[in-house]
Amino acid sequence: MTQQPYDPNANAQPQYPPAYPAGPAYPAGPAYPAGYPAATNYAPSYAASPPEKKSPALGMFGLLLVVVCAVVWTVVGYLLFKDLFAVYGSTYDATSIDVYSFSASQRAMGMGLGVAMVGGIAGWVVSIVATASNRGRGLGIAGIILGVVAPFLIFISIALAAAAYA
Repeated sequence: MTQQPYDPNANAQPQYPPAYPAGPAYPAGPAYPAGYPAATNYAPSYAASPPEKKSPALGMFGLLLVVVCAVVWTVVGYLLFKDLFAVYGSTYDATSIDVYSFSASQRAMGMGLGVAMVGGIAGWVVSIVATASNRGRGLGIAGIILGVVAPFLIFISIALAAAAYA
């Protein structure tokens, strides 16, 4: 059995005339209107300026806020808990404390702890923003690290206050 040669038009569909008449072909014109010369003199090129140096003030502010709040929390926390441990002992039940029996200075120290805690968290967030936006990156990193370490320092100060009454 011999194979028939391949005919590409064997199964082709019949050609139909186009449904619309072909229009006239337009000649290709010049790339720019005649009479205008091609631009040859461009504006002088300027070298890329170095990026602006951003102020490190944000990183400095974040670090300063974290440092101040960590010191305030550690010192005031030690003093407050030393007073509380002197009255209630180091193994007291937190539900048995009558907060109305606290002195005015103890209540003020407790409010100071709350303000220092919120300020420390705000300083930590500012340090993160300063690091991310490269506005005092080194100071911002120091603020982030101190913001992570500060709660451990605070717990150590409370443990030292409790150790005196154990």
